[in-house]
Amino acid sequence: METLTPEILVVSVPRDRPGGLPDPESFVSSIRIQQTGADRMAEDYIYDPRTLNPMVAGLAAGSVGAIAASLISLPVASPNDTVANPLTVSVVAMLIGVLSGFVWRRVRATTNGARTFVIAMVAGLLVVLSTLAIIEWTAGGGWFTYTALVAGVIFLSVTLLTPVISRAVAPIWAAMIPVVLAAVVALGLFVG
Repeated sequence: METLTPEILVVSVPRDRPGGLPDPESFVSSIRIQQTGADRMAEDYIYDPRTLNPMVAGLAAGSVGAIAASLISLPVASPNDTVANPLTVSVVAMLIGVLSGFVWRRVRATTNGARTFVIAMVAGLLVVLSTLAIIEWTAGGGWFTYTALVAGVIFLSVTLLTPVISRAVAPIWAAMIPVVLAAVVALGLFVG
C-alpha cells in the first residue's frame, strides 16, 4: 500500500520595517500539496472563499429541479395523490440537491472531479430507477412512469446546475430565491 505524504512549501518574502520585524502584509505564501493516487488535487482548481457553499448551491439546483419536476409531472397521472404530489416532489428534489452539493464538495478539487460528480449522479439515478422498478414489479400501480420522469428531471437539474451555481460569487440570499419559488409553486400546485 502506497503512503501519501503531502509536501508543503511555504515561501515568504519579508520587507524590513522599523524595529527589524517583517511586514505581515508582505508574506507571500504558496502552498502546494503533491500527492499521488486518487486524492491528488486538480491542477486547475482554485478555491475562492467568495463563492457559494456547494451544499447551498445544491439546494438551489434542487429547487430549480423541483419547479421543473412539479410542472412536468402535472399531465402525468399520479399513482397516489397522498404520496406523489408536487409538495413531496419538491421536498425530495431539495434533499437530492443538498446531497448533490455534498458530493460536489467532496470531489470538486480532485483530479477529474466533474467526471466523478457526473458518474455519482448517474449512479444515484440508476439506484432510484432500480428501486422504482422493483416497487413497480412487486406492488404495481404505475409508480415507475410517474417517478422515473420526476427523478430524471431532478437528477438532470442537480447534475448540471450544482457545479455552476457553486462557482457563483453571490450572497447566500440569492441562492434562496429558487428555494422560495419552489416552495410557492409546490404549495400552489398542492392546494390548487
